[in-house]
Amino acid sequence: ATTMLTYRTALALMGLSTLCVAGSQILVKWRFGAMGLERNNERSWFDLAALLVTDVGLWMAGLLIIAGAATWYAALTKLPLTLMLPVGGIISPLIAIGAHLFLGERLTPSQLFAILIISAGVVLLASLQ
Repeated sequence: ATTMLTYRTALALMGLSTLCVAGSQILVKWRFGAMGLERNNERSWFDLAALLVTDVGLWMAGLLIIAGAATWYAALTKLPLTLMLPVGGIISPLIAIGAHLFLGERLTPSQLFAILIISAGVVLLASLQ
């Protein structure tokens, strides 16, 4: 027997998708930093490709992207795009906050204000459903 996706489950999948995508970006940035790829280096293209292909963290980030897409499209079967796309707008603020918390990146007062405004806009648009 097939089970229908409930509205509540679809909302949870949308939230999970958002976290997967944001988490993947933070993970990629962390791994690039750990491999020294943020700095200018003289690695050959072959050495760089081998380094990237063999990094478990980057594979995990790829799996997070796949999980994010799968959960997004599953949620899309039940939720309207007029809800999903505005809520998807919270990904950028989540990445900025995650970069601050997990990578030690600095957030300026202007960036914090922008995060607040974006978040308020997402809440407002989502509440209009």
